[in-house]
Amino acid sequence: MERNNKGRQKTLIKKIENKRNLQVTFSKRKVGLFKKASALSSKCGAEVAIIVFSPGNKAFSFGGPNVESVVDRYLAENPTPTVENSEAQVEEQRMNVCNLDTHLTQVLKDIEEEKKRNDELKEIRIAKEAECGWEKPIEEQGMAELEKLKVALEDLKLKIEEQAGNIMSSQLSATNAGSGREF
Repeated sequence: MERNNKGRQKTLIKKIENKRNLQVTFSKRKVGLFKKASALSSKCGAEVAIIVFSPGNKAFSFGGPNVESVVDRYLAENPTPTVENSEAQVEEQRMNVCNLDTHLTQVLKDIEEEKKRNDELKEIRIAKEAECGWEKPIEEQGMAELEKLKVALEDLKLKIEEQAGNIMSSQLSATNAGSGREF
C-alpha cells in the first residue's frame, strides 16, 4: 500500500532570525520545558532545577521542590537533604498547590460565566439583526423585510436629528454663557 504523506521527517534545527517569532517560540518552549520538569519532579520525586535566560537576557527559573535547594545540593556535591527541610518543603508545596488549585477553580468558573454571557449577547445580536435586517443584503430581502428596514432607518434618522439638535443647543448655550450675553 502506497502512502500519501511523507511521514515523520527530520527537521533542521537552526536559530530563528525573526525577533518576534524568536520571542514567541521561546515563551512557548519555556512553558513546555517547565511543564516537563514539573511532571518529572512530581511523578518521579526527582529534584529538578532549570534556569533559562531569554533572548532579552531575562532569567527564568523552575525548581522542584525549589531552585535554591536543588542548586545548593548540587553545589555541595550531592548531600542528602535533611528530613526537616524535606517536610517543610513538601508542606510548602502542598500549600502552593492548594492555593493554585483554588485560583484555577475560580478562573474556570469566571470563564464559564463569560461564555454564558457571550452566548446571551450573541442571541440578543441575532434577534436585533432579524428585527431590522441590517446585516442581510438588500437584494436578498423580501418586501416585508424591506418595509421593516425602512421603518428602522426612518426611526434612526429621527433619533440622529434629535441628538444633533440637543448637541447643537447645548453647544450654543455653552457659547452664550461663555460670552456673557443673553438673548
